[in-house]
Amino acid sequence: MHAARTFLSGPLRGFSGLIDTNHGDVLAFAEFLGLVDKHPQWDWRRTEVADLLGEPDNT
Repeated sequence: MHAARTFLSGPLRGFSGLIDTNHGDVLAFAEFLGLVDKHPQWDWRRTEVADLLGEPDNT
């Protein structure tokens, strides 16, 4: 995860687009990078964005 986080954080800054985590979330680059910055230990394979933000599961 450290390598993926480092790789994604550099090249994506300043670009617009979407990231599909392949684990339930599709995020704008800026939103993804903001979450990586705010939650450096976040493993998007195991923790969905709603769980990070404390949002209720609407499924």
